[in-house]
Amino acid sequence: MLLARCCAPVWTGLWLPLLLMSPAAGQEASAAAGGAPHDLISIARLEATREQAALRARVEVLLRDLQSSSDAGLGFISGKIDELVGIGFPAVELLTAAINHETAAPGPMNAGVNAARALGRIPGEEVTAVLLRVAREGGTFGRRNAALALGLRGDPALLPALKELLNDGEPGVVREALRALGRLGGAEARDLLRGFIAAKEVAVAAAAIEGLGAAASEDCRDDVLARLREDLGGASPSEELVAAALDYFTAFPAAEAVPELERTLQLGNATPRMQTAAIAALRATGLAHSRTRKRVLEILQAATKVGLRATVKAAALAMLDLGDDSGIAAVTADLDFELNRNPKNYTARYRRADLFLEFRRWREAASDLKEGLKQEKDPREPNDVYLALARAYAGMGQSGPAAKYLSQLPEQDLSGLPAQYPEFAEMAADPRYARFFRPD
Repeated sequence: MLLARCCAPVWTGLWLPLLLMSPAAGQEASAAAGGAPHDLISIARLEATREQAALRARVEVLLRDLQSSSDAGLGFISGKIDELVGIGFPAVELLTAAINHETAAPGPMNAGVNAARALGRIPGEEVTAVLLRVAREGGTFGRRNAALALGLRGDPALLPALKELLNDGEPGVVREALRALGRLGGAEARDLLRGFIAAKEVAVAAAAIEGLGAAASEDCRDDVLARLREDLGGASPSEELVAAALDYFTAFPAAEAVPELERTLQLGNATPRMQTAAIAALRATGLAHSRTRKRVLEILQAATKVGLRATVKAAALAMLDLGDDSGIAAVTADLDFELNRNPKNYTARYRRADLFLEFRRWREAASDLKEGLKQEKDPREPNDVYLALARAYAGMGQSGPAAKYLSQLPEQDLSGLPAQYPEFAEMAADPRYARFFRPD
């Protein structure tokens, strides 16, 4: 029924002239088009039916792709969702069925969640009405996904419906409603979210903190910090809650949170997600509050000496952003050892050069890359090495040598390099070298 009501104006605009046309005129029009006399209205209806069937089939394919391509990247997923949004209202029926379908697939490949993301972006009051009905009458998965879609619509008028979902008996529905309130923003949404920070269910509290971050509610630092302290004081801190709180302090740095950030890094059972979130929050705090920078650097320096390789690297990069590049020694330690043992290991040399580039140690990167070329003699990936050398020399401000290596990258579109690698910005603005970065 909704589809019929929505499409009625379109049908009227397209086929009303045919309805008003006399049989003789219809035959004349058909003859003028080079065909035998036909019932033009029947033909039009047939074509419309075929088009609707084709669109329906495409929506079915897109939904299958979203659920079955478990190794797909986020770009693949967003592309499929964009196409569903482009199809618009003809996709609503199948998308609505999908958000009600129970699935245990992980978030990125959960067809119901992705269908909700598409529905949330399809405009129209009819779509909103469908989502509100599912929020009231749907099953657990349907209500949860409807809350997600309603939040994506960004309409403050939907706040009462989301507020009602906060009383839902299913924690998963409440969590998604809290996140949706964060997307809507506003004072009332902030107050509702703040009231759930102390929720007994840690996943609900985490969703409330996520919502406050999305709503840019920086005046809730004290409440978030109190809940973080409480959770860190327990025997088994919740990864979800701790990470949500640390993400909040990355967005809204607080000097008084530094002890809790350090404590997170020192936890024996801290997960990689918790560690990297703590490092990001420390970096943000050091940048925002200069008086904390010395202490933050000490904490980060300690983090480079223990933990997983990803944690060590994240801490060293955070130190670099705070003006201290000494952390790179911990990141390259294994490669340094290998090259001391076997100086001709050009693979290790290229890997260390990549790290030097990431840490903006241009001279060391160029040295390793040139030595690697000497050792490999006939490089398997010469273009990668030449581009890396161009980056190193551009980073040192030596545009001439950088241009020499760029010229060895034939038939490649280099127009995107300045946006991808800031070290090329100066060359791109120089008339002598700008030609390298013009689109083909």
